[in-house]
Formats: sequence, structure tokens, C-alpha cells
Amino acid sequence: MLGSTSLIPIHDENPTRTFSILTAVLIGINVFVFFFLQPGASRGIDCQTAQFLYKWGVVPQEISDNVVLTGEVPGGPGCRLLPKSIHVSLISSMFLHGDLLHLGGNMLFLWVFGNNIEDTLGKIKYMLFYLVTGLAASFAHILTNADSVVPTIGASGAVSGLLGAYLILFPKARIKAILPLFIIWQIVRLPATVVLGVWFVSQFLIGAGQQAGGGGVAWMAHVGGFVAGMLLILVMGGRKKVRQQQVPTPVTYS
Repeated sequence: MLGSTSLIPIHDENPTRTFSILTAVLIGINVFVFFFLQPGASRGIDCQTAQFLYKWGVVPQEISDNVVLTGEVPGGPGCRLLPKSIHVSLISSMFLHGDLLHLGGNMLFLWVFGNNIEDTLGKIKYMLFYLVTGLAASFAHILTNADSVVPTIGASGAVSGLLGAYLILFPKARIKAILPLFIIWQIVRLPATVVLGVWFVSQFLIGAGQQAGGGGVAWMAHVGGFVAGMLLILVMGGRKKVRQQQVPTPVTYS
């Protein structure tokens, strides 16, 4: 979950040239899937929910062994797994979420940072970027958890890719973020390098905490998506596009 950091970004002072319709569509799809297609979103895990998550979520062992799990849900409520396509699950898993906090955190980060990447790349390249970094994030998680039979879900990997791209393209952009200080929540304005740097470091702290025996965050997917985003935005010529967009349009006066 991307909101797992000491800073919660709520707005960036980095205007776009046009309305970010594809980012809005992605948010709409995630919200629709959570409330209308994904069973158990409000009542917890039962057989139907477990079957759904195993069918449409990424199970690392299935990908690493290229074999679909069969039989009963591992450690689940005693129901049978459904047939699935493990390759389709690599994409479908990006649009599923565990709870409202998981969904809300990912969609907040997607809106704050995704709109400028969409504005820079254009619709088609932006969608390609989103899916590729999401896949890279999934494989980073799979490589470090090859024997896991726990389904992984969430847009976090793809959104992490957007964060990596944002850091490369707009390191000096000012970000408004909430800084929770015990019972006092303060709004601060910080450079993107600070906000995203704090987020990146927090992922390793989450990983260390899980190795000590707690949590269920696919932190390596976040790291993998972030690094993939930094590299892919360079390959796609993001810096050149930003420079071109910053050149003033010639105007002739009569």
C-alpha cells in the first residue's frame, strides 16, 4: 500500500496542459472493480472472495513454476481453486485491492503523480508505461518470493513506476503533503525529491519490519516498480518531452 509512509501527498504544484482523462479512467476502473466486481470488499474473506483473489491475483509460485495451483485454497476456508490464466492475472491483479485504505492510498498517489506523467507522455505511451512498470513490479516481487502461494493484488507496483518517473522529470516540483505528528496533522510544502525520497526509504523499512515477522505489504514490488519507472521514462524520452513542453510557444503580434 503506497500510503505506508510518514508523508501523505495530497497535491502537487505542477500544472498540466490538459485534463488527465486516462488517469481519471484508471481510478474509475479500480473503484468500479472494488465496489461492483470484487466480492468480499466489505465483509472480509470467505470462500467466494478467496476463489476470486486466487483466480485474478498474481500467485508467485504459479508464475515461477508456470503451473496453475489446483485443489483447495491454501490455508483458506476449505473451498476449491478455480481455473485461471496466470498470464491474465499479471494484468488483472493491478486492478484489485484488499480494502478501502489500500484502494484509497493507491488512488491518491495515482492522481497526484500520474497526471503529469500522462501529460508528458501522451495517452498511448502513458498506458503502456503504466502496464509495463506494473509488470516489472510484479516480477520483482515474484523473484524474491518465488515459493509464495499468497495472491498479490493492487495498483501499487504500477503507481510506484509513476513515482519513479516523476522523480526523474520533476524533482523540484513542490508537493503539498500531510505530516502526521501524533494527534497533530500538519500540511507541509516540500520538493518532490524529499517526498519521494522519504517514500522510497520507507519501503525498505517496511521490508525490514516484515522480515522481523509482521505485515503483508509487497514492498519489493514497490521498489521494483519505482526503479523500472525511473529507467523506462528515460527510454521513452521523458526528459526531452518535458524540455520541449517548457519552450514558450512563438507568438506574432500585429
